[in-house]
Amino acid sequence: MRDSAEQTLVRPKERQIYFTLLGAIFVFNLGLGVFNFAVSTYLVSVTGSTEWFFWVLLCQGLGQLVSLPFAGKFVQQSDPLKIYRAVCGFRASITLGCFLSTYFIHWPGTFCLFALAFGINDGMQRAALFGSIHANLSPARERSIIGYFGTVVAGGNIGGTIIFGIVAKLIGVQPAIGCDSVAVILLFLVLSRTLSNNKQVASSDTKSVTLRDVKCYGASWLGDIRTVLRYRYFFLLLLLCGGDFVFSYALTGTIPALAKEHFGGNTSWITALGLIYAGAIVAGSLRTKALATRRLFILFSLLQGAGALVLSIGPLARIPAMIVLVMITCGLSNVQCITFLSLSVQGSVALEAKPRASSLRLFTIALAQVTIMPVMAISGGISLSAVYTSMAAIMCLFAIGGLAWLRYSSRCPERIELAA
Repeated sequence: MRDSAEQTLVRPKERQIYFTLLGAIFVFNLGLGVFNFAVSTYLVSVTGSTEWFFWVLLCQGLGQLVSLPFAGKFVQQSDPLKIYRAVCGFRASITLGCFLSTYFIHWPGTFCLFALAFGINDGMQRAALFGSIHANLSPARERSIIGYFGTVVAGGNIGGTIIFGIVAKLIGVQPAIGCDSVAVILLFLVLSRTLSNNKQVASSDTKSVTLRDVKCYGASWLGDIRTVLRYRYFFLLLLLCGGDFVFSYALTGTIPALAKEHFGGNTSWITALGLIYAGAIVAGSLRTKALATRRLFILFSLLQGAGALVLSIGPLARIPAMIVLVMITCGLSNVQCITFLSLSVQGSVALEAKPRASSLRLFTIALAQVTIMPVMAISGGISLSAVYTSMAAIMCLFAIGGLAWLRYSSRCPERIELAA
C-alpha cells in the first residue's frame, strides 16, 4: 500500500514534466521556424543575395562542433532540467541580440557572431533535452515522447512559418526576429515553475565538472573517432547523414531569395513555400516505413538534386506550379533519406551504444555543414542559380557516396563495437 501511494504521488510530477518537455520541443522549433525565415529574409533584403546567410549557417555549425563532444557528458554529471532552463535563457539573449543588432548595427557579419553562440547553445540544448527525458521519465513515457518527437518538431516548424508570415506582413521582418526571444522566455518561466514544483527531479549524484573531466570527454571522443575509422562503412554512413540536412537548410534558406528574384519579395510567397515544404515533410514522415528503404534511398537523393537543378533554370523557376512541385518533391524525398540514414546508424550499433552513435551522427552533420556552407556562400555571391546548381551537384556526390556505401555495407558485420 505504501509503495502504491508513493507511486500515485510521483505520477502527477512525471506527467507535468512529460508535457512540459513535449511543449518545450514544440516551442523551441516554433521559435526556430520564425527566427530562421526572419534572418534569411532580412539578410537577403539587406545584401541582395543568400551569401551571408550561408556564412551564418557555417558559424552555427562551428558552434555545434565545439559543444557536441562535451555536452552529453556534462549533462550526465549535472541536473539536465536546470541546464535546459539555462539554455533557454541563453538562447533568448542571443536572439534578442540579433533583433537589436538590426536596428543599431547594420553589418551582416554580426549575425555570424550570434550564430556561433547559437550553435554552442544548440549542442547543449540537444544534450539537455534528451538528458532531461532520460533522467525524469519512465521508460514508457520516454518511448512515447521520442515517438512524438518528429511530429512535434514538424508542427513547430509549420507554426513558426505561419507566425513569421503574419508578423512580417503586419509589422515587418525585423520584429519577427525577436519572436523567438518571447517564445523561449515563456518556456524559461514554465521550466522554472516545473522545477519549483518538483524538487526531486534532479539526480542525486550530480557533481561539478572539472578541467580533468573535460580532458576525459575529449579523449573519449577521440577514441570513438578511432573506432569509427576502423569500420569504414560506418564512417561513410555517418558522412552521408550530413547531406540531406545541409540540403534542407540550404533550400529553406533560399526561399526568401527565390521569392525576391521571381515574385518581388512578397512575404506571402515566402510563407506559402515554407508551409508547402514543411507540409511535404510531415506527409512524408507518415510513410517512412514503406518508403525509407535501401532500395529507394538513392532515388530520393537524386530527386532532391533534380529539384535543385530545376530551380537553377531561370524560366522554370518563374513558374509557380513548378516551384510548388519542387518543394513537395524535395520535402517528401528529404524526410525519407534522413529517416533511412538515422535508422541505419542506430541499427549498426548495440543498444547500449545508441546514444554515442546519435552524438557522432550530430557531430558529422555539423561537420558537413561547416564543410559545405563555404561552397554555398561563394555560390550565393555569384547568383541564386549558382546556389541551386551547387546544391544539385552536392546531392549527386552524396548519391554516389550512397551507392558506394550500399555495396560496401552488404559485406560488413551487422554491429560495430562502439563504446557505450
